[in-house]
Amino acid sequence: MPLASRLGRIWAVTVTYNPNLDDGRLDRQIREVADQGIGHTLVDNASRNVEVIEALAARHDRPEHPVEVLPLGKNLGIAHALNSGVERARALHRPSWILTLDQDTCFPADAFAHASRELAAIPSPERAGIIAFNYLERLFGDQHPYNRLEGPAAIRSIITSGNLVNARALDQIRFEDDFFLYFVDVEFCHRLRERGFPIWVFRSAFIDHQEGREMTRGQRQTTFLDPPRLYYVARNGVRVFGRHTSPKALAVVLYLVLRNCFNGVDPRGSVGFALRGSFATIFPARFPPPAMR
Repeated sequence: MPLASRLGRIWAVTVTYNPNLDDGRLDRQIREVADQGIGHTLVDNASRNVEVIEALAARHDRPEHPVEVLPLGKNLGIAHALNSGVERARALHRPSWILTLDQDTCFPADAFAHASRELAAIPSPERAGIIAFNYLERLFGDQHPYNRLEGPAAIRSIITSGNLVNARALDQIRFEDDFFLYFVDVEFCHRLRERGFPIWVFRSAFIDHQEGREMTRGQRQTTFLDPPRLYYVARNGVRVFGRHTSPKALAVVLYLVLRNCFNGVDPRGSVGFALRGSFATIFPARFPPPAMR
């Protein structure tokens, strides 16, 4: 049985910002979502190639699964873009669930079939705040499934991409606009749980998700972040720690900074941007965000 038949109407929202269209991942995502009969809004943060994104959307647009592009004209960050897409989808299409996606996320051929089967193992799925697809997480160069249990798992937080977000939860909370990048997902999950919405992640239903930029170090593939992005990582990680007393947020900040340094990715710049982001939580005017490219 299709996933939408079990949950009610689903609408996808993808945030785009200068996507690499040569790898075909965005085109593949739009096609895979359309194949499930799910409507789709792509919210664009002023991409240089927005006309090509609009052409991809038009190629897959059908009355039974509309595909539309909402151009914002300015890069206002992932949280603002998600809120814009959610508001448009809910106002025009009235979905029961919003499927949030990054521009580089795809679905293996059996992902939705596994999700539909595993849904039966989640108690009262209509009360969940998020039901998420599983993904491969890379830590210290090794990859493993985020959920390694035998079935769906109740968790504390999950990345934004591949999430089915309950519209009932979105009646109460929205993504934190001011975060711009990073920890948008973690902060949102904290507030979901504070309002009594559990978060579940499938076991066998995966997304194919790219995390950060890839590089080869020795015999291993690893990932890193452009140093300016560590400003947002540190600033928002400290904010999450302060708002929700989350030591894990600080541990994630430290891990990402050390990963860059260990991989030789401008260690001085990486540490410098992270320190600036940390200081920005106290002196925001003195430590403004870096320009993003």
